[in-house]
Amino acid sequence: RPGELEAVERLVRAAFSHRRKTLVNSLRAHGAIDPAPVAAWLARSGLQDRTRAEAIAPEQWLALAREIAL
Repeated sequence: RPGELEAVERLVRAAFSHRRKTLVNSLRAHGAIDPAPVAAWLARSGLQDRTRAEAIAPEQWLALAREIAL
Protein backbone atom coordinates (compact mmCIF):
# COMPACT_ATOMS: atom_id res chain seq x y z
CA ARG A 1 0.00 0.00 0.00
CA PRO A 2 1.23 3.49 -0.70
CA GLY A 3 2.85 5.17 2.27
CA GLU A 4 3.14 2.05 4.40
CA LEU A 5 6.91 2.03 4.48
CA GLU A 6 6.96 5.62 5.72
CA ALA A 7 4.32 4.83 8.36
CA VAL A 8 6.28 1.85 9.66
CA GLU A 9 9.47 3.91 9.70
CA ARG A 10 7.81 6.70 11.74
CA LEU A 11 6.39 4.17 14.17
CA VAL A 12 9.68 2.32 14.64
CA ARG A 13 11.65 5.55 15.10
CA ALA A 14 9.16 6.73 17.72
CA ALA A 15 9.21 3.36 19.50
CA PHE A 16 13.00 3.28 19.72
CA SER A 17 13.43 6.96 20.57
CA HIS A 18 13.41 6.38 24.34
CA ARG A 19 15.76 3.77 25.73
CA ARG A 20 14.64 1.20 28.26
CA LYS A 21 10.94 1.97 27.98
CA THR A 22 8.07 -0.29 27.06
CA LEU A 23 6.54 0.22 23.63
CA VAL A 24 3.46 1.99 25.00
CA ASN A 25 5.48 4.26 27.30
CA SER A 26 7.98 5.10 24.58
CA LEU A 27 5.21 6.13 22.19
CA ARG A 28 3.49 8.10 24.96
CA ALA A 29 6.75 9.95 25.70
CA HIS A 30 7.26 10.63 21.99
CA GLY A 31 3.88 12.35 21.87
CA ALA A 32 3.17 11.93 18.16
CA ILE A 33 1.34 8.61 18.46
CA ASP A 34 -1.67 7.84 20.67
CA PRO A 35 -0.62 4.89 22.86
CA ALA A 36 -4.19 3.65 23.52
CA PRO A 37 -4.63 1.84 20.16
CA VAL A 38 -1.13 0.41 20.56
CA ALA A 39 -2.03 -1.08 23.95
CA ALA A 40 -5.20 -2.56 22.47
CA TRP A 41 -3.25 -4.04 19.55
CA LEU A 42 -0.72 -5.58 21.94
CA ALA A 43 -3.53 -7.27 23.87
CA ARG A 44 -5.18 -8.59 20.69
CA SER A 45 -1.81 -9.84 19.44
CA GLY A 46 -1.20 -11.79 22.63
CA LEU A 47 1.66 -9.52 23.72
CA GLN A 48 2.03 -8.09 27.20
CA ASP A 49 1.68 -4.39 27.86
CA ARG A 50 5.27 -4.48 29.13
CA THR A 51 6.56 -5.44 25.68
CA ARG A 52 9.57 -3.46 24.50
CA ALA A 53 10.13 -2.31 20.93
CA GLU A 54 12.94 -4.78 20.31
CA ALA A 55 10.56 -7.70 20.95
CA ILE A 56 8.28 -6.78 18.02
CA ALA A 57 8.89 -8.76 14.82
CA PRO A 58 9.12 -6.91 11.48
CA GLU A 59 5.76 -8.20 10.26
CA GLN A 60 4.20 -7.06 13.55
CA TRP A 61 5.44 -3.50 12.96
CA LEU A 62 3.58 -3.46 9.66
CA ALA A 63 0.42 -4.84 11.28
CA LEU A 64 0.65 -2.24 14.05
CA ALA A 65 1.17 0.62 11.59
CA ARG A 66 -1.89 -0.54 9.67
CA GLU A 67 -3.88 -0.82 12.90
CA ILE A 68 -3.18 2.71 14.05
CA ALA A 69 -3.33 4.07 10.49
CA LEU A 70 -0.32 6.40 10.57
